[in-house]
Amino acid sequence: MNLLSRPVVIVLLLVLCFSNPVYGFVFFNEATVKDSENGLSTAINADPDRIDLISTAVVQVETQGSVGSGTIVIWDGVPLVLTNRHVVKGYDTVQINMLHDLNKPAVPSYFARLYRYSMDYDVALMEITTDIDNNPVTAEQLKKGFEGTGNRLYDPVFSPSDSFVRRGEQIYLLSYPGIGDNELVLSMGLVASVVNEEFKGEFYPAWIRTNAEFSPGSSGGLALNSNWEVIGIPTYVRTENVTGGRLGSILAYPVLEAALRSEAVYSSWSDLQSGAGIERGLALNVNGEPEFGYIRLEAGFGPNPAEESMISGGEINTAYLGGECIGYAASVPDFILEWSGGGSELTIAFDALNPIDDTTLLVYGPEGRWHCNDDRAPGSLDPEITIFNPKDGNYKIWVGSYAEGDFLDGTLRISEGSISGASRYLATEVPRNLELSPQSAMHQIELNAGFMPDPASIYVTGQGPIELAQELGESCIGFSSANPIVLLEWSGSGRELQFFFEAEISGNDAVMVVKTPGGEFYCNDDAHSATLNPGLSFENPQEGNYLIWIGSYAEGAVVPGFLRISEGEIEELGGRFAVSLDGDLEPAFGTIHIRPGTENDVHQLVFRSGGSNNVSMLGLGEDCIGFAATAPDVWVDFSGNPGPLRFNFEANEPGADTTLIIQDPNGNWFCNDDAHNNTLNPAYQFRLAPRGIYKIWVGSYTESEYYQGTLTVSRGR
Repeated sequence: MNLLSRPVVIVLLLVLCFSNPVYGFVFFNEATVKDSENGLSTAINADPDRIDLISTAVVQVETQGSVGSGTIVIWDGVPLVLTNRHVVKGYDTVQINMLHDLNKPAVPSYFARLYRYSMDYDVALMEITTDIDNNPVTAEQLKKGFEGTGNRLYDPVFSPSDSFVRRGEQIYLLSYPGIGDNELVLSMGLVASVVNEEFKGEFYPAWIRTNAEFSPGSSGGLALNSNWEVIGIPTYVRTENVTGGRLGSILAYPVLEAALRSEAVYSSWSDLQSGAGIERGLALNVNGEPEFGYIRLEAGFGPNPAEESMISGGEINTAYLGGECIGYAASVPDFILEWSGGGSELTIAFDALNPIDDTTLLVYGPEGRWHCNDDRAPGSLDPEITIFNPKDGNYKIWVGSYAEGDFLDGTLRISEGSISGASRYLATEVPRNLELSPQSAMHQIELNAGFMPDPASIYVTGQGPIELAQELGESCIGFSSANPIVLLEWSGSGRELQFFFEAEISGNDAVMVVKTPGGEFYCNDDAHSATLNPGLSFENPQEGNYLIWIGSYAEGAVVPGFLRISEGEIEELGGRFAVSLDGDLEPAFGTIHIRPGTENDVHQLVFRSGGSNNVSMLGLGEDCIGFAATAPDVWVDFSGNPGPLRFNFEANEPGADTTLIIQDPNGNWFCNDDAHNNTLNPAYQFRLAPRGIYKIWVGSYTESEYYQGTLTVSRGR
């Protein structure tokens, strides 16, 4: 272990693009500078008239997930917004809000698309293309400002390198911090230091350190010297945890201009995942050598789970991968798991040493797919990923920290069963005394994928003299009859098949054995750590006969209850074996196409809500609830001009409670339960909808309920 490469640091590096405030903000109309030696205080006038003039060029940059700041500049005749790369990262189009009235909050004004960004420094340019109503905008129109406001656009003056700021000089910051309610805010301070760096063979002022206050949302704003010349853009704050000391960092204009005019600029976010992104420490390197080493395991390994101590965290923001992939991780994998022997279930988890530490998990599988998790279950900050029917090959494992700058001790655990909940054991012995003929089952049931009602229930009694450990191996515990309790004849193509036994008398301890159509035997005692009831779940279940035995944990005990069979609706198994919504499947009810020229039309489709997946257990966000199908109900293919896009579902039946789940073209999830207090119908509006495919699910708030209704897609604001 190279501890020097992953230190347990006291310093927190805080990127400022998100709107949630982390610390206070100081508002200034007049700055006060205090001499710490003699206690003298001096008030410095900030020239309100000059600030009002410059304010016309400072804008709020809004994406679907966050807000930041920027400055309008006309560069080589192109109307652009200068901002930090991390403010707009991953978004091809953003909304630009600015002041129409200097004494009111910023309002939506323009749309801008990605123009170029640097991988060497945290800077990007977005080109303003249209106004908020999607009318084309030119540089000349921008210079005139908004009609009726009397505010012409300010043309910023940039400080030359040879007369740059020095330590002790006064500076001003203009930005839209998240705690400012969309208001443009001024702060002032002193230059603490100026850091020069070499770039492309020349030295430039690169970073200005300052005590001037700025906070989340301020990233990309405007920094000015006492001559009102632009010196850079506020980028991040470094905080020292022991004393609470803070130092802001401003990316200096000379180096950011050099970076944007160099050959190493990019115009597509997909380039971040290329060799250039990896080389500059902006993307995870799936081909890198693991920092903590290799783990070689094969199906049936012991002891189970395998455990390795390590430290989480790193410098790369993994949110660019989309979906559930979040947190800050190292460039190279922490471990590479070399897996062989197949098996039915592979679980990878991380347990932080301190329960209040928040970590994340990312796994790149041999099939070329990312698997990510933040919290394994409600109430836990530890992540866990289960891969069913794992392929042989290399699994690249990263453990991230939710907060940038956190490096957290803990233990990586790898298991063939669940680590935090149920354990599904594959039998190691061929049974000698169990009856394997389908005709020997006490009950028979035929089910097809999509069956209703779901779950199906059968009243059975678990008991018997056969010791399962002697029949199927030491991991299979309890006692059952020789004959199976139930024969399930399963047909159709489904994503999950669940078996759960619920004892009629609380405290009775049952066990379960299932023989699959492939001839494998699986055993379970407790479905999860908070129950004595057994449960088993199978992804992509084979068609054919499933034989089910229900037994008792204690010899001679009799355990009556209900065997429930489901395609994913059983709540007790939902948190552990929940099927993720699969947006790559064909939509059940078709595709709505919104092309240029049809953006303002109202598009509608009638279909039924509901499904077998408990959405609240899938970790898509706290607003994502209800029960939905695995495949999307509808795709919306949107290629119109970026702008507002509204989705709402109205059920035919009064009182029907439905939910809305949307995956946008960037892989982000957005959900709603009730559009407002007087309705049970859901709705969601994108203020700035990127082009691409939107995957739509309409769920039912209550399981096993299905409601006919109409999905409406429109451009309303």
